[in-house]
Amino acid sequence: MGRSGPGPGRFDGLRDGVAGCFGCLVALVAVAGVLGGLGWVVWQFVVMPNAVGPSEDRYSPTASLSDVCSPGAWRYFPDAPAYAGNGPHQIEVYQGYTTAWREKQYYGVNVPVEISKVVGADVPIAERVAWAATDATKTRLVACIEPAGDAVDTGLRCEYPDGSASLYQRIATLWLIEVRTARVIAEWEDLAPGDPQCPGTAVVDADNPRIYGPGPDLGDVVERVRSYVVGPAEPGP
Repeated sequence: MGRSGPGPGRFDGLRDGVAGCFGCLVALVAVAGVLGGLGWVVWQFVVMPNAVGPSEDRYSPTASLSDVCSPGAWRYFPDAPAYAGNGPHQIEVYQGYTTAWREKQYYGVNVPVEISKVVGADVPIAERVAWAATDATKTRLVACIEPAGDAVDTGLRCEYPDGSASLYQRIATLWLIEVRTARVIAEWEDLAPGDPQCPGTAVVDADNPRIYGPGPDLGDVVERVRSYVVGPAEPGP
């Protein structure tokens, strides 16, 4: 049986082994890169959008609680009063919309105007105050109106100085959420849009001449959540 010794081929086995290991290392690095990229995608679009945690916004009487409505990543304010005991419970309502840059944002909805239409003229002062939040640190509930499904052409054509556009509307989902914990108290998925009306002003895209009408009728929103506002706290689903 031969024995290895000095000569040109004495490191051939070692060289081949190192080359083979280097190939394995390259493959492992490539796999790690792919997995890392996949992990980043999962984190950004699966984990983070479904993460629930305390808001980083400053909690103060003038704070915006729209953070509670962040799509798929509800935030909460641990210092907020609990949704418990008898009503009325102070509430704020936010309407979601998508910007031209595909970012989701929310704006506050002035609900008190609708109260008299739904309840009548003799609305108790305590209930009016609950719907007209002036101190965010007293708010217990947030209602989030979220457009859902495909937009439907209403058949209405809106005229503006820079062109005309078709008016589209969507049905909406309504979430009722506790500010203190981000706990979902109630959910409705069938809010029909309000009467189609052309917005007073709009930017018309010549390449895609469509605009989106108002969200669901606020009276419908009030009717659905009013018992949670004026009555005893309910445990949720």
